[in-house]
Amino acid sequence: KALSPAIDPHYYPIEVLQHLFESLPADVQITQFNQSARQISVDGEAKTAALAYQFADKAKKNPDLASFHFEMAAPRILPNEHAQFRLEGKPK
Repeated sequence: KALSPAIDPHYYPIEVLQHLFESLPADVQITQFNQSARQISVDGEAKTAALAYQFADKAKKNPDLASFHFEMAAPRILPNEHAQFRLEGKPK
């Protein structure tokens, strides 16, 4: 299990990022992506808070991301009414 991030394609950063983009609704942008052996973090901005939650829900339900447990705190509403969010995932 300790070697999973190095030898299992489900943990390859480019694969994870591709599957996150597949889960991305229109009007949601990823602004930062970080991945370590123990965690993924995705920062982004959505046109509405509902779209941020929709992205989190799609990522959680994406079978190609099933190796991760995702959590997202309440998005921060910006002055332009957009929602800034952080989605974090940990290997199961």
